[in-house]
Amino acid sequence: MENTISIEIPADVVKAVATKFAEIEALIKPYTVRVPDADKGSLLKVGDKTIPFVDKVQGYTVTAPEFTPLYLDVKEFNRDKAALSSLDKMAQPGQQVISMIDDTLALAANDSYAAALIYYNSVKQAANSGVAKAKPIYEDLAQRFPGRSKIAAKAANPTK
Repeated sequence: MENTISIEIPADVVKAVATKFAEIEALIKPYTVRVPDADKGSLLKVGDKTIPFVDKVQGYTVTAPEFTPLYLDVKEFNRDKAALSSLDKMAQPGQQVISMIDDTLALAANDSYAAALIYYNSVKQAANSGVAKAKPIYEDLAQRFPGRSKIAAKAANPTK
């Protein structure tokens, strides 16, 4: 097994990061809205080219207002665009931090799960060999893989 990461994060660092995220959440919460997953599919698709397009349109509403339809609330458009700019400025560094945490989390999860599987397979082998102490440990850990023992039993004895 290749170990891909070996770090120890001090408890005070974990606590400080959690505190900072709580502070950020408290600061931004009055200005945010939760969108149910079911409703997200109905939102317009926004990509990297969207913000520059919105910027251009906002400029044209000033330099060529004669093309602005009466039903477009330019004041609300400007408010929404200002919120977009503010949120984008906050999201970029947040996404970078989350990406760093996610990548490191993936490596730590990979290494710890691989090590757990090595132990699990050792206990499984010991239980299959009749080691009494291994059997209850194996049965407890085997709950993580429901149905696999039944499939393995059928494969080993296809007449049942």
